[in-house]
Amino acid sequence: MKHVAFCILPNHPHVGPTLPVVSVMVRRGYRVSYATTDRFSSRVRSAGADVTAYGFDGFEVHRPDWLTQWISSQLDLISHLYERDRPDLIIYDEWGFAAYIIARHYGIPAVYTGPSYALDRRCLADQVPHETFRRGVLEFSATIDGVLANFGVFDADWLFHRASLNLYLCPRLFQPVPDSLDDSCFFAGRCAGEQPWYGNWKRATAGARPLVMVATSTNIVQGPQYFQTWVRALKDIECEVILSIGDRANPLDFQELPGNIELVQNVSHVSILPRVSLYVGCGGIISSAEAAYHGVPMVITSVGNAEIEWEAANLERVGLAVHVSDQEMRGAGLSQIVVSTLENTSMLRNVREIRRAIRKEPGAEEAVNRVETLLGW
Repeated sequence: MKHVAFCILPNHPHVGPTLPVVSVMVRRGYRVSYATTDRFSSRVRSAGADVTAYGFDGFEVHRPDWLTQWISSQLDLISHLYERDRPDLIIYDEWGFAAYIIARHYGIPAVYTGPSYALDRRCLADQVPHETFRRGVLEFSATIDGVLANFGVFDADWLFHRASLNLYLCPRLFQPVPDSLDDSCFFAGRCAGEQPWYGNWKRATAGARPLVMVATSTNIVQGPQYFQTWVRALKDIECEVILSIGDRANPLDFQELPGNIELVQNVSHVSILPRVSLYVGCGGIISSAEAAYHGVPMVITSVGNAEIEWEAANLERVGLAVHVSDQEMRGAGLSQIVVSTLENTSMLRNVREIRRAIRKEPGAEEAVNRVETLLGW
């Protein structure tokens, strides 16, 4: 039985799309181990993998040595594990530095996976026209390479490196300048998977009015003020509204909501989106892919974050979203933006065409086929 080891950032957008891939591998008879934290251990086990738990959960990014701390924590755990239980394949993501180091040290085949875009240094200006974010990418890449050098890796060019096979668990049509990529880059499409560990949601009424869902982001978390801004904007228009406030928010911060607004927490968006007319959120490629899969137009609020500004502009380019800038969030026109987007029949037709395209994308089964072809399994 071949041993496949996953080393993935313990974060919702990173773990979630890999679980269907894990399930396919387990179904095909591979033994899968998965390094993660207690927060994700039950859902990883439900996909059929053996869990190796990190002792380190989260990033203390205010510390100057946080990246060294993260890599050291990974290495401390998996180096001992893999020495006595050597994997036949390591699958790592953009935060799986230790797995990459160990794969190189022992000569273990390794496959890269990620939930986001494939950046290419040669055409980065075309991929990322947002100058502030592009500068941040290059600075962060240099920081990572400097830290990796302390662990004996001097040639990673980390944010731009390519493995023999690179699995991107997101739609190809989201990718800016896709023709710059070679055959080592495979876009599996929407791989978010179901979320049985969350509760399901059922609409309380027959729902003649449009349903608008307002959510935050798992990476750029927004607090009560963000949601209250949308409550004020949406309370008087002809729609029903769901506020999905996130796992760690306090519901007591939301008192006396208007009658057309419902608060939900610990509920799967997969169970809500088939009924949604408009998704309002902070971008994020997994949330965006899920909305596109269900044919839901988006309003993306970038809240002054350079990365989201770039992603929102990219989703506008594709025809899936309207970008609301930080300045517009502080203005008085949010209601009209929502109404005009709901009434934009041309945009809705385009989103439905994209939905058809995304539903035809290959998914987790083909991702595993690519791995097997690469390794001759």
